[in-house]
Amino acid sequence: MIMIVAFILGVGLTLILTLLKSAFRHPTDNSARSDTNQTSLELATPLSELITGIISYLKDKFSK
Repeated sequence: MIMIVAFILGVGLTLILTLLKSAFRHPTDNSARSDTNQTSLELATPLSELITGIISYLKDKFSK
């Protein structure tokens, strides 16, 4: 039972770290890769715009 929980937590943390790494990539990192090499990590990057939009909305709301 403990091994199943540890496995699920390990997989979940790995997925979260991968999403965070791809979401908060610097815009100049795209120039290092060629346009023909499109991976699934590049498809997940619009998530960063959503997160920054939510953060800026919360900053504006609580700064007043």
